[in-house]
Amino acid sequence: MILLLGCMMDKQPVEFQSWDTVIRDVGTFSSPRACDLNGDGIKDIIFGSGKVEFQPTDSAVFALNGANGELLWKVGARDQIFGSAGFQDITGDGIKDVFIGGRSAEFMAINGESGKVIWEYFPQGDQEDATLKKLYNFYNPQFVRDIDGDGHKDIVIANGGYVKALPNDHDRPPGKLMIISAKHGGLIAEAYMPDDKETYMSCILMDSDTDDPRIIFGTGGERIAGNLYVTRLSNILENDISEARKIATSATKGFIAPPVLADINMDGEQDIVVNAVDGRMIAIDGSDYHILWEISIPGTESYCSIAVGYFDEDDVPDFFTNFGIGVFPDLMRSIQLAVNGANGNILKMDSLGSFHYGSPVAVDLDEDNRDEIFYHINESSPQIIKNVLKVFDINNDTIYNFSEKWSGANIASTPLLDDLDQDGYLDIVCIHENNPLDLFSLNYKTGVVIHTFKTDYKASNQLQWGSYMGTHFDGKFNEII
Repeated sequence: MILLLGCMMDKQPVEFQSWDTVIRDVGTFSSPRACDLNGDGIKDIIFGSGKVEFQPTDSAVFALNGANGELLWKVGARDQIFGSAGFQDITGDGIKDVFIGGRSAEFMAINGESGKVIWEYFPQGDQEDATLKKLYNFYNPQFVRDIDGDGHKDIVIANGGYVKALPNDHDRPPGKLMIISAKHGGLIAEAYMPDDKETYMSCILMDSDTDDPRIIFGTGGERIAGNLYVTRLSNILENDISEARKIATSATKGFIAPPVLADINMDGEQDIVVNAVDGRMIAIDGSDYHILWEISIPGTESYCSIAVGYFDEDDVPDFFTNFGIGVFPDLMRSIQLAVNGANGNILKMDSLGSFHYGSPVAVDLDEDNRDEIFYHINESSPQIIKNVLKVFDINNDTIYNFSEKWSGANIASTPLLDDLDQDGYLDIVCIHENNPLDLFSLNYKTGVVIHTFKTDYKASNQLQWGSYMGTHFDGKFNEII
């Protein structure tokens, strides 16, 4: 059931205004993405959802009208859709279609206009355990060149994570990288992790404008050692990435959150910055893969990706992230870090709120050529749980609440910064659970709330890191020219 808060019920609004929508009977670990699906000139909001693990629902992917929050369409799935959407028009109707995945080998292409499923990668999953086919979670897709010659870019995607394994069971099936036809959903190639470890990381591409891009991927988990690797698309097409180059390693835990790419040594080549689960942030040269710098926060773990922006007075991109204090699953507190990209020095460290593994986003709000960070903070007490969207202004050493305090927690959803109506001003979308009594539970009965804000902040040429995995969903920070 969807409830609209506010008075904008016009089916064809001529102007976008702020709106809130409550969706009952589902929860979410997904981050919102925006794309105009109904052709009205205002980007619509797409995100994944679900109930408890292994429970099917008819409401696993939502598309909401960006103008007013009304339901455009929804799609069911046999398990949680925790991924964030990618977009490409494969139907030829001028409207981009939606590619999104999640647990139990769920990965699908959805007609962006109608909400009809175009294909599912594993449609027989309702009758057969996907693990028998060595299929596990699907993470976020990236698009590569047209490999199968059908006129559409194809997909590289990671699959892995055996959720039925016990915490101390380290003998888990390996993950893999897969190339899938975007047009038809068929398998083109697949290659298993070179260390035979599981994977939970969405891969990213370097040299994405070339025919044979480098692909960054990671292995390991909360209690299993892992590595960060680089391989080539051509190696996956040969079904063998055993010779992938190891560029970072952890002896105790893995690499889960996707890395980010930004040129921090000013050599014209994008470098790689990644969080390791063991509480480290590592910067790696994008040319020869030597370590540029590394920081470690003892007693922490990281499941959060990184926001990139200009936070101090130099012209080198900087980084902001969140580490959990403790050891999984006992991570009840958080540390927020702003890190100087040039040298790895900590610009600012704070400890606000309860655990959260959604990622921050960044934008220059006050037009001082320094970026501010938007990040959800969960505030829990024995009586009630609330969350708030905060702004961290590193350059001016201030932190303030952007939103009111909302009931419930936001455990995994990254806010979206965008210009939905393309009027040159910033719009903000965020999602949180509506359960005020349990920080970690996905209590689908209480539902989720989607908030959309229309602001007076200018957005032109400033949306450098506006979404999970960056403004263009590819992990790349692109300097303002």
